[in-house]
Amino acid sequence: MKNVSSLNKTLKILGTIIILVFLTIVAQAGDWPMFHHDPARTGYTNEIIPEDLELLWSYDTGGDWRSSPTVAYRKVFVGNHYKIYCLNASTGNMIWSYETGDGVYSSPAVADGKVFVGSYDNKIYCLDENTGKLMWSYETGDSVCSSPAVANGKVFFGSRSRDSSLTLSFYK
Repeated sequence: MKNVSSLNKTLKILGTIIILVFLTIVAQAGDWPMFHHDPARTGYTNEIIPEDLELLWSYDTGGDWRSSPTVAYRKVFVGNHYKIYCLNASTGNMIWSYETGDGVYSSPAVADGKVFVGSYDNKIYCLDENTGKLMWSYETGDSVCSSPAVANGKVFFGSRSRDSSLTLSFYK
Protein backbone atom coordinates (compact mmCIF):
# COMPACT_ATOMS: atom_id res chain seq x y z
CA MET A 1 0.00 0.00 0.00
CA LYS A 2 2.90 2.31 0.76
CA ASN A 3 4.31 1.77 -2.77
CA VAL A 4 0.94 2.66 -4.35
CA SER A 5 0.72 5.88 -2.30
CA SER A 6 4.28 6.79 -3.26
CA LEU A 7 3.54 6.04 -6.93
CA ASN A 8 0.37 8.21 -6.85
CA LYS A 9 2.34 11.08 -5.29
CA THR A 10 5.04 10.76 -7.98
CA LEU A 11 2.41 10.70 -10.76
CA LYS A 12 0.73 13.83 -9.35
CA ILE A 13 4.07 15.68 -9.28
CA LEU A 14 4.92 14.51 -12.81
CA GLY A 15 1.45 15.52 -14.04
CA THR A 16 1.86 18.99 -12.50
CA ILE A 17 5.24 19.43 -14.18
CA ILE A 18 3.81 18.39 -17.56
CA ILE A 19 0.91 20.85 -17.18
CA LEU A 20 3.29 23.69 -16.24
CA VAL A 21 5.50 22.96 -19.24
CA PHE A 22 2.45 22.85 -21.53
CA LEU A 23 1.12 26.16 -20.16
CA THR A 24 4.51 27.78 -20.68
CA ILE A 25 4.57 26.62 -24.32
CA VAL A 26 1.00 27.82 -24.92
CA ALA A 27 1.63 31.18 -23.22
CA GLN A 28 4.58 31.86 -25.49
CA ALA A 29 3.22 30.38 -28.73
CA GLY A 30 2.39 33.78 -30.24
CA ASP A 31 5.67 35.46 -29.27
CA TRP A 32 7.64 37.35 -31.90
CA PRO A 33 10.57 38.36 -29.67
CA MET A 34 12.70 40.22 -32.23
CA PHE A 35 12.79 41.57 -35.77
CA HIS A 36 11.93 38.79 -38.25
CA HIS A 37 11.05 36.48 -35.34
CA ASP A 38 14.37 34.86 -34.37
CA PRO A 39 18.17 35.31 -34.41
CA ALA A 40 18.34 33.65 -37.85
CA ARG A 41 15.81 36.25 -39.10
CA THR A 42 13.61 33.54 -40.64
CA GLY A 43 10.40 35.55 -40.30
CA TYR A 44 8.58 32.25 -39.77
CA THR A 45 6.10 31.05 -37.16
CA ASN A 46 3.74 28.09 -36.91
CA GLU A 47 0.90 30.37 -35.81
CA ILE A 48 -2.28 30.14 -37.87
CA ILE A 49 -3.78 33.54 -38.71
CA PRO A 50 -7.59 33.64 -38.75
CA GLU A 51 -9.26 34.67 -41.99
CA ASP A 52 -11.47 37.29 -40.34
CA LEU A 53 -9.31 39.71 -38.37
CA GLU A 54 -10.78 42.31 -36.05
CA LEU A 55 -9.14 45.31 -34.41
CA LEU A 56 -8.65 44.58 -30.71
CA TRP A 57 -7.11 47.92 -29.73
CA SER A 58 -4.95 50.79 -30.92
CA TYR A 59 -2.51 53.07 -29.13
CA ASP A 60 -1.74 56.66 -30.14
CA THR A 61 1.62 58.11 -29.11
CA GLY A 62 0.95 61.43 -30.76
CA GLY A 63 3.96 60.81 -33.01
CA ASP A 64 5.22 58.53 -35.74
CA TRP A 65 5.88 54.85 -35.12
CA ARG A 66 9.47 54.23 -36.17
CA SER A 67 10.09 50.55 -35.47
CA SER A 68 8.32 47.26 -36.02
CA PRO A 69 6.62 45.88 -32.93
CA THR A 70 7.96 42.97 -30.95
CA VAL A 71 5.56 40.67 -29.09
CA ALA A 72 6.77 38.64 -26.11
CA TYR A 73 5.32 37.50 -22.79
CA ARG A 74 1.89 39.02 -23.56
CA LYS A 75 3.45 42.44 -24.15
CA VAL A 76 4.07 44.57 -27.23
CA PHE A 77 7.34 46.54 -27.43
CA VAL A 78 7.74 49.29 -30.02
CA GLY A 79 9.75 52.47 -30.56
CA ASN A 80 8.71 55.86 -31.85
CA HIS A 81 10.39 59.22 -32.17
CA TYR A 82 12.06 59.37 -28.71
CA LYS A 83 10.50 56.56 -26.70
CA ILE A 84 10.29 52.82 -26.31
CA TYR A 85 6.84 51.62 -25.27
CA CYS A 86 5.68 48.46 -23.55
CA LEU A 87 1.97 47.81 -24.04
CA ASN A 88 -0.32 45.10 -22.74
CA ALA A 89 -0.92 42.82 -25.75
CA SER A 90 -4.53 42.08 -24.71
CA THR A 91 -5.72 45.60 -23.88
CA GLY A 92 -3.25 48.02 -25.50
CA ASN A 93 -2.77 49.80 -22.17
CA MET A 94 0.69 51.23 -21.62
CA ILE A 95 2.72 49.32 -19.04
CA TRP A 96 5.79 51.57 -19.27
CA SER A 97 7.74 53.84 -21.58
CA TYR A 98 11.40 54.82 -21.66
CA GLU A 99 12.72 58.01 -23.23
CA THR A 100 15.92 57.87 -25.29
CA GLY A 101 18.01 60.78 -26.54
CA ASP A 102 16.83 60.50 -30.17
CA GLY A 103 14.65 58.49 -32.56
CA VAL A 104 14.10 54.76 -32.14
CA TYR A 105 14.01 53.10 -35.58
CA SER A 106 15.35 49.81 -34.26
CA SER A 107 12.82 47.08 -33.44
CA PRO A 108 13.26 45.84 -29.87
CA ALA A 109 14.55 42.35 -29.10
CA VAL A 110 13.30 40.64 -25.95
CA ALA A 111 15.21 37.86 -24.20
CA ASP A 112 15.79 36.69 -20.64
CA GLY A 113 13.66 39.44 -19.08
CA LYS A 114 15.49 42.19 -20.97
CA VAL A 115 14.54 44.50 -23.86
CA PHE A 116 17.37 45.51 -26.21
CA VAL A 117 16.91 48.41 -28.63
CA GLY A 118 19.09 50.85 -30.53
CA SER A 119 18.61 54.59 -30.97
CA TYR A 120 19.80 57.41 -33.17
CA ASP A 121 21.43 58.85 -30.02
CA ASN A 122 24.35 56.44 -30.70
CA LYS A 123 23.36 53.99 -27.98
CA ILE A 124 21.99 50.53 -27.55
CA TYR A 125 19.81 50.17 -24.48
CA CYS A 126 19.07 47.23 -22.20
CA LEU A 127 15.84 47.73 -20.25
CA ASP A 128 14.07 45.55 -17.70
CA GLU A 129 11.21 43.87 -19.57
CA ASN A 130 8.70 44.31 -16.72
CA THR A 131 9.53 47.82 -15.46
CA GLY A 132 11.32 49.60 -18.33
CA LYS A 133 14.11 50.51 -15.93
CA LEU A 134 17.50 51.06 -17.59
CA MET A 135 19.84 48.14 -16.86
CA TRP A 136 22.67 49.43 -19.07
CA SER A 137 23.40 51.36 -22.23
CA TYR A 138 26.35 51.26 -24.60
CA GLU A 139 27.68 54.19 -26.65
CA THR A 140 28.40 52.94 -30.18
CA GLY A 141 29.96 56.02 -31.74
CA ASP A 142 27.14 56.57 -34.24
CA SER A 143 23.42 55.93 -34.69
CA VAL A 144 21.93 52.47 -34.23
CA CYS A 145 19.12 51.88 -36.67
CA SER A 146 19.50 48.12 -37.01
CA SER A 147 17.39 45.83 -34.88
CA PRO A 148 19.35 43.79 -32.35
CA ALA A 149 19.36 40.00 -32.39
CA VAL A 150 19.89 38.00 -29.22
CA ALA A 151 21.35 34.50 -29.26
CA ASN A 152 23.27 32.43 -26.73
CA GLY A 153 23.35 35.26 -24.20
CA LYS A 154 24.85 37.75 -26.67
CA VAL A 155 23.37 40.86 -28.29
CA PHE A 156 24.23 41.46 -31.95
CA PHE A 157 23.60 44.82 -33.63
CA GLY A 158 24.97 47.15 -36.27
CA SER A 159 25.65 50.87 -36.15
CA ARG A 160 26.87 53.37 -38.68
CA SER A 161 30.37 54.68 -38.30
CA ARG A 162 31.60 58.18 -39.06
CA ASP A 163 32.85 57.07 -42.51
CA SER A 164 29.36 55.70 -43.41
CA SER A 165 30.40 52.06 -43.15
CA LEU A 166 28.48 49.58 -41.03
CA THR A 167 30.01 48.22 -37.86
CA LEU A 168 28.68 44.91 -36.53
CA SER A 169 29.11 44.37 -32.81
CA PHE A 170 28.14 41.82 -30.22
CA TYR A 171 28.13 42.06 -26.44
CA LYS A 172 27.54 39.62 -23.67
